[in-house]
Amino acid sequence: MNTLLLHTEQPGFLSTLQDGGRHSHRSSGVTTGGAMDPFAARLANLLVGNNPEETVLEMTQAAHRFRLAMATVLALCGGGLQPELDGKVLPFRQAVWAPAGSVLTCNRPRPGFRLYLAVAGGFAADSFLGSRSTDLQIIRGGYQGRALQKGDQLHRAHPPTALQEQLAQLLQEGSTLQFPVQGPDYAATTIRATPGPEWTELPPAAWDAIRQNTCTIGLQSNRMGYRLSGLPQAPNMESMISAPVTPGTLQLTPAGEGLLLMADGQTVGGYPRVLQAIRADLPILAQKKPGDAIRWQLVDVAAAERLYLEREAALSRLQQTIQRLHAD
Repeated sequence: MNTLLLHTEQPGFLSTLQDGGRHSHRSSGVTTGGAMDPFAARLANLLVGNNPEETVLEMTQAAHRFRLAMATVLALCGGGLQPELDGKVLPFRQAVWAPAGSVLTCNRPRPGFRLYLAVAGGFAADSFLGSRSTDLQIIRGGYQGRALQKGDQLHRAHPPTALQEQLAQLLQEGSTLQFPVQGPDYAATTIRATPGPEWTELPPAAWDAIRQNTCTIGLQSNRMGYRLSGLPQAPNMESMISAPVTPGTLQLTPAGEGLLLMADGQTVGGYPRVLQAIRADLPILAQKKPGDAIRWQLVDVAAAERLYLEREAALSRLQQTIQRLHAD
């Protein structure tokens, strides 16, 4: 039986439950979804002793307030908001002990756009196609398939493990558990990408413009994707058949607007796929908001794979370090 964990007193304008996403269903037209910033979500989970793909709360930059119905170990990662517990500023990327009845607020803005809250045992959520991530388009997964509203009550999915009980004891005794992890540079404005399938269809002048111009994220941007200005016009490709796309795909319209797909982006698109943002830089993109500027840097596939594997190795080392706490 799930245990009541949090009372939602102020939910912000877009707070959703997310996990690692729905995989192996894109061929059927089902979006991947999941946390926009997968690094922050996975890191927060590891810090509280969860499976890295456990369900977390994704909060977009706006005021939030929650009251804890039970004591728990929690961690906050990402950006956009400064968390406080009973008025005391909480550290980022660090597990903390939160007593029952305490109030978690996230009011003050800080660099970034999305904040992730993980709790020991994870959040209980509706499952759809093997994932508990919220899909707002089809109203499935997460909390009734929608964003949180005032008065919603969140429950814990699993009882604490022996490791999590040990983490809780250490934190209650006043220990500080800090684990340095090399993560993404959220302040970076340069996004690395590999050439897309239609890159060679562009004239050389367009290649130079994409590499040299600064793009601005438009107001019509959300979890499905970002609209980017500052790009060259695409050649007329009226005969192009819709083709597979994925999070990080940059499509270019004839009018020169960029369509950068994000976590909830569609599975096929009919505009030229000129760039593919590397997976290691998707967390940086997730922390950008309308009005922010980015630039593109082309890298080869070998570099993209190396950067991704380095990030995965860092998270794996952290997981092993935390698990050794219980073994010792």
